[in-house]
Amino acid sequence: MRLARTPIPPPAPAEQQPEAPSHIIVRHPHYDSSHNVLLRLLAVDTQGGAGGHGLCAQFVLDACAVVAGNRWDGWLSETADATAAAVDASSILAKPSYYFHLAGERPYAIVPSFREWRFPHGDLPIHWTTAIPADDRPTHRSCTCSATVCSLSSVSGYTYTFSPPCP
Repeated sequence: MRLARTPIPPPAPAEQQPEAPSHIIVRHPHYDSSHNVLLRLLAVDTQGGAGGHGLCAQFVLDACAVVAGNRWDGWLSETADATAAAVDASSILAKPSYYFHLAGERPYAIVPSFREWRFPHGDLPIHWTTAIPADDRPTHRSCTCSATVCSLSSVSGYTYTFSPPCP
């Protein structure tokens, strides 16, 4: 039988388990930090040999961009100061708090609910439109479905492949 991926090794003994995932808080840089939570995300990505958990910075940037009304020109930093060094989008965020900045807007507006968010037709970031190489696509328990109208964007004529996240 051909496996889609290599099996996961058995869990380590309890005393060798990494600490439980924490949360990453993303703040708006133009508000007081004491009551300022733009997003609170569970830190589920592991940090290689460092132990502990973090979260992929590109994932957090995308979530922030959606909350800011599809503003893909934003960046993360560890302080509210917009001149502070930007966090590398390919890194794992390990600190408990970051700030999402947008150039030129003080303070920038956010989308208050998913219902008010509009899908960014024609304005997708390049990493959303890049095809997954055929070798990396799931090979089992997937099905292809055709929808006449997408329930999120109201666009018609799309075909998609669904693969459950767990075997």
